[in-house]
Amino acid sequence: MKTRIDETLKLLGLKDRGYDKIKSYSGRMKRRINIAAALLHSQKILLMDEPTIGIDPQSRNLIFDVLAALHEKGITIIYTTYYMEEAERLCDRIGIIDHGEIIAEGSLDELRISNNADESIVFTFSNLSDIKINQVKEKLNNIIGNDENSITFSTKNSNRDMQLIISGLSETGLEISNIEIQKANLETIFLNLTGRKLRD
Repeated sequence: MKTRIDETLKLLGLKDRGYDKIKSYSGRMKRRINIAAALLHSQKILLMDEPTIGIDPQSRNLIFDVLAALHEKGITIIYTTYYMEEAERLCDRIGIIDHGEIIAEGSLDELRISNNADESIVFTFSNLSDIKINQVKEKLNNIIGNDENSITFSTKNSNRDMQLIISGLSETGLEISNIEIQKANLETIFLNLTGRKLRD
């Protein structure tokens, strides 16, 4: 047990505070010692309920590194969070819960496909102007945003629509300097499934 305690404290960056009273720990250190206590028994399933709420970026990244190491060892981690980017980064499979029921489940790619989530294609230009933007809007109706040197288009299928967009852009004389395809993120999928109305 002593060996296991030393290993776990080291894993969570608390080795040098191992003999201090926990009441002297900061809030972020207490969060890490909670995780350390949960890991002492070398269990095969670990349930983590919003472990990164209210902690600094350094502690957050440490927790991510620890979870990656545990995953490599074959430990199953059930991770609940409201932070969509955490679920995207950490989870092999994602379940979306609404009103206490799982309404969607799968890998991120499976959720994108099953929910027919829009992708975005961002075109960057070397000669974009307000006049050119208006010309593009007359030819293409799937623009969802623009800034001083780029226009973003929404699409259900980037492979299918890419050539149509490029053809429409070529008629305006715009010079394309970069194209970036952005897949729908988990937050977009979550809001599409659960709605955008505020919850009490």
